[in-house]
Amino acid sequence: MHDLLIKNAAVFDGVRMRDELCHVFVTDGLIEGIRKSGGRHNARQVINASGAMLSHGFIDLHTHIYPLAGLGIHPESAMFPFGVTGAADAGSAGCDTLRPAIPGIAGSRADVKIFVNVSAAGLATLRGYPEYIDHATFDESKLIRICRDYPDLVIGLKVRMGRETVRNLGLAPLEAAAKLARKLRLRLMVHAANSDISMDEICGFLAEGDILSHAFHKRGCCIIGEDGRVTPGVKAAYERGVIFDTATTSCFTSFEVLAAAEREGIRPHTISSDLTDMGVFKPAAFCLPMIMSKMLAAGMTLEEVLRASTAAPGEITGIGGTLDEGARADVVLFRVEERDYTVSDGDVTIPAKYLIRPQMTIKDGVTVWRDMTF
Repeated sequence: MHDLLIKNAAVFDGVRMRDELCHVFVTDGLIEGIRKSGGRHNARQVINASGAMLSHGFIDLHTHIYPLAGLGIHPESAMFPFGVTGAADAGSAGCDTLRPAIPGIAGSRADVKIFVNVSAAGLATLRGYPEYIDHATFDESKLIRICRDYPDLVIGLKVRMGRETVRNLGLAPLEAAAKLARKLRLRLMVHAANSDISMDEICGFLAEGDILSHAFHKRGCCIIGEDGRVTPGVKAAYERGVIFDTATTSCFTSFEVLAAAEREGIRPHTISSDLTDMGVFKPAAFCLPMIMSKMLAAGMTLEEVLRASTAAPGEITGIGGTLDEGARADVVLFRVEERDYTVSDGDVTIPAKYLIRPQMTIKDGVTVWRDMTF
């Protein structure tokens, strides 16, 4: 007998929407199989998902989690109600602040991975002043120990290259961060919004698998040149496999930049929220499904949006992202509701037609959140 049967769901399996309604079987917290609807089956719990869609739980590649930073969101209360079962913290903690914060996230049922900030203090002082990224202060030996001690938790390094952190340091912090990432065999995530440095110069330090965060912003130098075209260095980075992530928050994904990039075949690889306690539940950002809905309004297809919020970040983080047989049963049931509303990128407001609305979140085969009307 199966532990759980989810009946009659429209299934996105990480690659595509399946052509027919399906039954999804869960046993011992794992996906046992996905089969065409029909027939009689025994299960201890049965959920009728008629009218809903089902995918792997959403995975947020760029967020900030408490207690890694004081401005972080609480994983379960700010993730599970929105269908998010896993997330990566984007540089909240540095090598001096990560270790004491780990017990605070170790007990969470949500999957959490970490990009360690190259600044030793991380974002501990961000409410008062930005982190210090002078490469002369990077503590290489302590970073090596942190990565050695938590190999299943640390998946990359993070550096913020906005003018507020760079000041007069130029490209030196980025160059040093890239060298450290190569030495540690980790991905490098680069915050490139609000920068006075050209995106071509920034992208020149990024290797295949590195992450250009806030890739489609319009704050400071951006990926679109004065001629309205994607700049050559940016295009080269995209072609060699640099990950272009939205990290949208309230204002770091421009509809204009998205459209210009799309005309040249450059689209987001991943959709993430950059949520903190200043954005979660608030209108401009609110939650990852709201960001996903913005991307629908901006012209991405539903399959593209789902892939960029499940399988793509799942592969990067190692969390999962697909419904393969034997995978952990991390599942979200959701509806795509048709309604008339508007969304904003911080500068421009456009009409939106579809809203992704989670109905139920299942983690390791156990219901961790459910809409009271579902």
